[in-house]
Amino acid sequence: MAEDKTRSLVKSMMPGLLGAVPSVLKNVLTLERVERLFLNEFRRNPKLELCTRSSLGGAMMNIVQAGLEVGGVRQQASLVPFKNGNTNEYECVAIIGYRGLEDASYSTGEVLDIHADVVKVGDDFDYELGSNQRLVHKPKSGRTAEITHFYAYAHLKVGGFVFVVLTKEEVDHTKSRSRAKDDGPWVTDYCAMGKKTAIRRLWNVLPGKAIDRNVYEAIEKEDEALYPEMHMKQAKATVLDVDLDAMVTKSQTQKISKIPEAAPMVKSTASLESRPATAPTIPTAAPVSEESPKKSGGRPKGSKNKPRAEASVTPEASVTPEAKKEDVPADPT
Repeated sequence: MAEDKTRSLVKSMMPGLLGAVPSVLKNVLTLERVERLFLNEFRRNPKLELCTRSSLGGAMMNIVQAGLEVGGVRQQASLVPFKNGNTNEYECVAIIGYRGLEDASYSTGEVLDIHADVVKVGDDFDYELGSNQRLVHKPKSGRTAEITHFYAYAHLKVGGFVFVVLTKEEVDHTKSRSRAKDDGPWVTDYCAMGKKTAIRRLWNVLPGKAIDRNVYEAIEKEDEALYPEMHMKQAKATVLDVDLDAMVTKSQTQKISKIPEAAPMVKSTASLESRPATAPTIPTAAPVSEESPKKSGGRPKGSKNKPRAEASVTPEASVTPEAKKEDVPADPT
């Protein structure tokens, strides 16, 4: 009876989800496959049936739109129920796993290799930043279970090697700000969440085209649900940046208005506007007046008095395509 109820619940969600599958994945994420994956997830975690229908639909939609699979061997994403202390109701949140982030980076075609790992006491671990950056990790067979660091790295198609290193304390600080710090994957899969945190930081230094936008949007929705305070601070910071720009512009305008006006210049008696069609004969030894601008040479007869076009330089012209990045929202973790 319970199995029939679960199957009926999942099936009722399917019509609205199929249209959200990215077109490039429609041959892989078929209706039957998506339904089977979600059904297995509900069987694995019966508390999902206690969640509000709106939160269930939203979480399932986030995963499908990102083109990821819930559960399975790769654990690209998962559905996690949380109890809302304000409403006393269970709500479902789609959590993207670190393997989901890795697979999303590969799908862009801009990343040759990406990996996250954990460092434990007893390992040979060293890294160096700067122009001669390097990352060395040699796990030891006799290492303990005590964690010291998490790290993530990527080799880019355009060339280059980028990595980030986080201490366990930094990862624990991220955990402490999450609504899921006492429940869910932070408790059951701490190492996986630490690796995910490292990849999230790595995404902040990757070129924009090396980041799957659909997955990033799913991550943003996850952050909004699990890190509400940090999400609000980021929103306020964005508005503050705009206000500061306006304030600077106003301040600069006020400063410019206080600059005393320069003495009026004496107009040249031979301005271009008043010059006749036929240029007059210029004396060979004509003295140069301090009030008149110097002339660089005679103008050919019959030439039109067109104003000289000023050369313009486009800033983007000096930036190589590889060096340009798309704006990427900052990582709240």
